[in-house]
Amino acid sequence: AARALETSISRGFWPTVSLMGQAEVTYPHAMKLEWGPQLSLGVNLEWRLFDGFLRSSQQAEQRAVGRGLRRQEQATSEAISRSISDLAARRRGARADLASAREVEQQAGLQLSVARAASATGAATHLDRQAAEVALDRARAGVSQALARLCLIAAEQLHVRGLTSEPGIDSAAPGESHGSTGGDR
Repeated sequence: AARALETSISRGFWPTVSLMGQAEVTYPHAMKLEWGPQLSLGVNLEWRLFDGFLRSSQQAEQRAVGRGLRRQEQATSEAISRSISDLAARRRGARADLASAREVEQQAGLQLSVARAASATGAATHLDRQAAEVALDRARAGVSQALARLCLIAAEQLHVRGLTSEPGIDSAAPGESHGSTGGDR
């Protein structure tokens, strides 16, 4: 838009030519007894040779506005690129946290199985079994937190890209692919 306005201003230097034409039929007035057509034509030529440097200052202003807009666009593009890179790194970290939390959950499940078997044989107390159940619950909460963090990061990535939804996303949890590669976007 700034470039178009600058072009428009520069074209203001060229002369403006206006053509006018009028045709009418006259009828008798009180003192005139003439009937007949009356034609009038006109040409107007306007050329501003000196405008007090207004045109050149407007052109310079529009060039400066254009440069500022290009710099702002570049800065915004760089900020978006940095945000995407940062979010990709955070997403990799969140996936690693999720994998770790799932491993902890699996280990806590095994510990609960061992505690139940030991409690059934009398080698462990009821309190040992309850401690293993609490550890499993904490591990499941850790998995939920890791999933929530991964979902928030995915939502931030969509926001940075200006999207509200992304093709191919279904009800699967982030990091769980149903036939897709599941790579960072």
